[in-house]
Amino acid sequence: MSAAMKTYDVVIVGGGVVGSASAHYLRKNGFTGSIALVEKDTSWARGCTALSVGGLRLQFSTPENIHLSKFGVTLVKNLKQEFGPDADIGFKEQGYLICASPEGLPVLEENHTVQIANGADNVLLRGQELASRFPWLVTDGIAAGCFGLSGEGWVDPYMFAALFRKSAIAKGVELIQDEVTGVTREGQRITGVTLASGEAIACGTLVNAAGTGAGRLAELAGIYVGRGLTPALAEQVAIQLTAHDALGAHARDELGLSHMTRARPLQAALSSAAAFAVGAALPLLLVVFLPLGGLSTIVIAASLALLMGLGALAGYLGGASMVRGAARVAFWGAAAMGATALVGRLFGTVV
Repeated sequence: MSAAMKTYDVVIVGGGVVGSASAHYLRKNGFTGSIALVEKDTSWARGCTALSVGGLRLQFSTPENIHLSKFGVTLVKNLKQEFGPDADIGFKEQGYLICASPEGLPVLEENHTVQIANGADNVLLRGQELASRFPWLVTDGIAAGCFGLSGEGWVDPYMFAALFRKSAIAKGVELIQDEVTGVTREGQRITGVTLASGEAIACGTLVNAAGTGAGRLAELAGIYVGRGLTPALAEQVAIQLTAHDALGAHARDELGLSHMTRARPLQAALSSAAAFAVGAALPLLLVVFLPLGGLSTIVIAASLALLMGLGALAGYLGGASMVRGAARVAFWGAAAMGATALVGRLFGTVV
């Protein structure tokens, strides 16, 4: 690496609540090395944190999630001790109510047992007890509801992240307004990142706190690994393609959609019109060249035969069964002819 390249002991990608909290707790727990917090949107308005509802609950099905939330509850209730006398994130301790149908009741009961065993404060409410506590709730079809008595509610996520971020910056964490577009590896170890500005940064440890973008990058990288790229190269390809056109990269490589396969309504309409015109011309030729005696039977038989041929061709071109394709098209064609004849008979006319 170049001697002029900036080097940090830790680079954190994403300045939302997870990334900022990571920086805050590294410093709080005695880490003295250099830390960079990389965030592309320093208006803090478009990231996952600012757009979240800020919910805080203990009603999970696994002990690990419950204990993580208990840590968060303790922090929220002791916010001023952690961040100073002016710290406020608008915590509303109003509780979650999670309801279940009769079919889902066993799961709700099992989760409630796990939650109580791990220190959650909630209660199962059934029937009239539930209706009395929440008179505005229509309880038809609801077998029970689990209500958080304490330790649950809502915070202002924007303010919460700001507390962590300001604390980290005050303790020497450097905020970099940029976007990570590449990752450098040496073997299985990440050694640096490349930014959209073109700058390269070396690091000892990379923390991926990129929010919803983190999983999409990993998924895309996995697709490229499956196509023969090394994990290191796949990760760099995924990051750079996503930075250039995230929607296009996922549509093309995950869903198989590209400009070659996108819908072309005008072309489809013209092709359909041409196909119908050709299909209608063939029975008309029979009318022109065959005698009138028994003509209707011949036209019907010829039309069905042509439909079967088209169905078989469609099956062949689509990689499906030609026999099933022919039978399907012939059946519905015959049904349409029968319906047409029935309408004509009912109204005393030829259709």
